[in-house]
Amino acid sequence: MQQELLRELGAIEVGVGTLVATNARMAEAVKGSVDRLREWMKGQLMVHVDESP
Repeated sequence: MQQELLRELGAIEVGVGTLVATNARMAEAVKGSVDRLREWMKGQLMVHVDESP
């Protein structure tokens, strides 16, 4: 899906291996921020989540 999106929107050809590696690097890069946000949310009285597509 990511390959198709990049191809259609930006005429960018990217291999699956490149996407997998990039996703892994990005996940590691934002892990601390996501963990801090998750902990902050646990302390809130209310959290609104919109699951609509």
